[in-house]
Amino acid sequence: MAEWVRVCSLEDFPPGAQREVECGMGEPVALFNVAGKIYAISGLCPHEGGPLAEGHVEDGSVYCIAPGMRGAFHSRPAPSPLTN
Repeated sequence: MAEWVRVCSLEDFPPGAQREVECGMGEPVALFNVAGKIYAISGLCPHEGGPLAEGHVEDGSVYCIAPGMRGAFHSRPAPSPLTN
């Protein structure tokens, strides 16, 4: 089972924040704080390979910077321990 990897403090990641992080897994991870819930998804758009962390969030979906591409967040936030 994978271990938790600390990538930032919640203090530095307020609601509305998004960023790409490296977790040592060989591929970037896109983090999003949506209304205080943290979501972690693959950092690469499955259609174009673009950076999803540079996209925008709307109605529970993240839209890639490539025109017309989007992907839904998982139905629940990442589980604890996401703490300061």
